[in-house]
Amino acid sequence: MHHVDVSQLTNTKVLLMSRGNFELHFTPIEEMRRMAPFHYAVEVEDWDGFLAHLKEIGVRHSKPVERPQNQSKFCYIHDPDDTMIEIVYHGQRDGFAAHNSI
Repeated sequence: MHHVDVSQLTNTKVLLMSRGNFELHFTPIEEMRRMAPFHYAVEVEDWDGFLAHLKEIGVRHSKPVERPQNQSKFCYIHDPDDTMIEIVYHGQRDGFAAHNSI
């Protein structure tokens, strides 16, 4: 397991752990006040194609962000129940094409 310190990139405490093609993010909280910070992520293989698909079907997303530590990209959408979903792309990592994705 590899830990990446991202504290200089955000004012939110985040523990980012990765191993091979697996990434896990933890954000410590003292108490659960609202559901907004809680979400799940879906990895996509074709970033530009997926964002074009979202636009085509009228789904708005947050401004895409690139993580400089691993050149991944992410943005957020909300489902009809207002659950936050992170859309993430890791196109630069080895062996990506061998894994199933959307």
